[in-house]
Amino acid sequence: IDLNELISTEIQVLKLRPKHQDKELTVIFEPTPKLPQIQADKEKVVRAVSNIIDNAFNYTTGGGTIEIKALISPDDDGQVLVSVKDDGVGIPEEFQDQLWERFVRHEDTALTLDVAGTGLGLPIVKELIKMHGGKIWFETETGVGTTFFITLPLKQPEYMTNISAVSGS
Repeated sequence: IDLNELISTEIQVLKLRPKHQDKELTVIFEPTPKLPQIQADKEKVVRAVSNIIDNAFNYTTGGGTIEIKALISPDDDGQVLVSVKDDGVGIPEEFQDQLWERFVRHEDTALTLDVAGTGLGLPIVKELIKMHGGKIWFETETGVGTTFFITLPLKQPEYMTNISAVSGS
């Protein structure tokens, strides 16, 4: 998977959604030259990355900024790091421990910003990233914004590629 292409495409798709068109957000993404492709299930990685970027669109108020990066991870050899930073509302401290739980979302914030959802997006994203041998975490400050980080290995373990070959995925 070419992450530069995937992210560029998802940004364009999300910008065209009616709920995002009127917000006048500044979205910054400069593809990283010579970023290696990753070995992964494209559909699942698209779903995960799209969800994180969509959340940045949803929880950033009009006139805000979203900055997305994809680069070779400075910490982990053989991994890429994707970050999605917004200057949105942030995640309240009392809710941060519940963020990865299914069917749980911060209703006050979601209702105030008119964000539809079931509370399944981030738990599913976490599982999809874990399935690929990656990690996901965030840094946030209420009223300042949130940055989500995803690491994904460039190559999947041999046993995973063998499973994909057998199952036809």
